Amino acid sequence: MKKYFALILLAAVLVSCENNDGPKNNTLSIRFNIMAGNTPLLYNVNYMLDTNTIQFTQVRFYMSQPVFSSGAESVAFNDSYYLADAAYVENTWEIGDVGKRTFDGVALGFGVDSSRNTQNGTQAIPAYSYDVNHALSVSNNMYWSWNPGYIWMKLEGRMDANHDGDLDDAGETFGIHTGLDPAYVFVSRTFVFSMNDEPKTINVDVNVLRFFDNYDLLAHPNSHAMSTGSPDYPFMLQVQNNVQNVFGNFYE
Repeated sequence: MKKYFALILLAAVLVSCENNDGPKNNTLSIRFNIMAGNTPLLYNVNYMLDTNTIQFTQVRFYMSQPVFSSGAESVAFNDSYYLADAAYVENTWEIGDVGKRTFDGVALGFGVDSSRNTQNGTQAIPAYSYDVNHALSVSNNMYWSWNPGYIWMKLEGRMDANHDGDLDDAGETFGIHTGLDPAYVFVSRTFVFSMNDEPKTINVDVNVLRFFDNYDLLAHPNSHAMSTGSPDYPFMLQVQNNVQNVFGNFYE
C-alpha cells in the first residue's frame, strides 16, 4: 500500500513539473469589430446618419504602434501595422508576446506613423518593396503614388442627398481619405486585463458612423487633402479626430 501511494505521489510530482516547465504563451491579439451603430457594418446596406440615408462601399483603415501599459512600465510594438477592412470576415491581428503580467491600458495609433508614412520617414521604403502580404504593401491600394504617402483611412459610399428615396443620382457619392503626418493620433483606453501564460484576444467595437459626428457630409462629401494647406484639410482633420468617438472601450 505504501508503495502504491508513493507511485501516485511521484506521478503527481512529475505532472506538476511538466506543467511548470511547459512552454508559456502570452500572445495577445486584438479583434476590431467594425460596426454601424449597434450592428456589424455591411457594404451596400442602408444606414441612417442623422436624417440622411447612406451606404458604405469601402471602409478601410490602418492601426499601428500598439502600446500596453502595466503601471509605470509599458510593452510597445514599434513598427507594427495592421489594415482593417469591413469586407473581412474577421479583423483580428496577433500583436505578439506581451509577457505574463497585468495591464491597465491600451494605446493604438490610428494611421501610419511618420517613420513609415512618406518617403521622408526614418524607416521608409518604397511601398512596392513590401511583400504583397504586408499591411503597407502597395497592393493594398492605400498609397498615394503621385504624392508618396499612405491613405490612412478610406470612407466611401453613397447617400440620398436629395431625399428622393434612392442613392444613385449624380453627386450622391462620398469619399473621405485621411492622412498626413500632423494628423496622426493615438487612441488610448484604460483597460485592466491579465496574461497568465495563455493566449488571449481582446475586443474593441468601432462604430464607423461616428466618424461623421458634427460633420456635414452633404456639404463636404469628398476630402482628399494632400497637404495641410489644402482647402479640405480642416474637414479631413475633423473626420480623423472623430476616431476618439469611434472606438469604444476594450473588453474580453
